[in-house]
Amino acid sequence: MPCPAPSGCAGRAARLALHARLLRRGRRRPRPALSDRLERAAGRTPPFPLALRGGGQFGHGRALWAGAAGDVATLRLLAGRAEAAARKAGVETGEHRRYRPHLTLARGRGPVDVREHLRALDAFAGAPGR
Repeated sequence: MPCPAPSGCAGRAARLALHARLLRRGRRRPRPALSDRLERAAGRTPPFPLALRGGGQFGHGRALWAGAAGDVATLRLLAGRAEAAARKAGVETGEHRRYRPHLTLARGRGPVDVREHLRALDAFAGAPGR
């Protein structure tokens, strides 16, 4: 994805990061106990339909994201299980915040005017998948 506003990204490229983050745990190396617990949590969750729909920004254009639609309740349940697995494995997860399901599309270092992209995301609705 090109930088949302080339004038705002001069000399550096916006980082493309595609992920569905279930657990905020900082930049630490994975712990085997955590990996095992996360695997069990995921194994207890049957496949469920999700789609990308809408979107928004974090940090005044520092991150652009697509929203989730479909069985978001199960996705939130999985996020809760991931957080519980981390606590049980002794991983500090920081303060608890309500899980906001999204897929990060672009991330930059400074504020960027992303209004054009937000308008496009408002009209976006992807097909459901598992």
